[in-house]
Amino acid sequence: MFFIFRIHTLLSCLYVFINIQKYNYYLFLYCLSLFWRSVFIADWNTNITERFSYADNILFSKFSDRVIATIGEISLIFHYTLKFNKPELMFLISAAETVAWFSLLKFDSWYQYSIEYNLWSFIYFIISIDYFNINCFKKFLIYFSISTLIYMTNIVELYKYRKRLLKKKKESLKINFINSLKTNNISKSWKDWADNLNWMLPIFVGGSLTVVFVENLIY
Repeated sequence: MFFIFRIHTLLSCLYVFINIQKYNYYLFLYCLSLFWRSVFIADWNTNITERFSYADNILFSKFSDRVIATIGEISLIFHYTLKFNKPELMFLISAAETVAWFSLLKFDSWYQYSIEYNLWSFIYFIISIDYFNINCFKKFLIYFSISTLIYMTNIVELYKYRKRLLKKKKESLKINFINSLKTNNISKSWKDWADNLNWMLPIFVGGSLTVVFVENLIY
């Protein structure tokens, strides 16, 4: 699966770059961030003793992954901000990224499930309405579906993980920051990483397909 994700994101990245005049450098930067994250993969497990690392290098840490994710996600939403002249989208993505970083420093995904993902759902809802207003009904349905899917997935994840997250041992922000830079339980076996499929699939595959096909090839 690692190889599939890397090839998929690499091809998407190259396609956008080759056709940069049809897209823009903000979308390319987003695709590049997906490729980088698929190569320097990080486990989103908030329990450091259970979390896996692909290699013993800081580039494979949660901190590194969060830095690249922030750059890519802000680039993506900046594209929509310029396209629809909606500065409020930058406010929403800034809030979402702030929550993501707070979640990292708290080592608690509860904040992501309860706040960040709802903000992402709202962002895609706004984008869907903007496409509806310019009579792009196919894109409206796609982005509205993405918004709904994020919201429904969020509800499932909250229900699935609430007991484990609430029972997790609390550490100081300093210790959590240090832990976010660490790698542990080195493994390249997919069976150890299978629990991460719930975010890898929509981000690496769904994210790149949305940029490549929906933004340029669907009218």
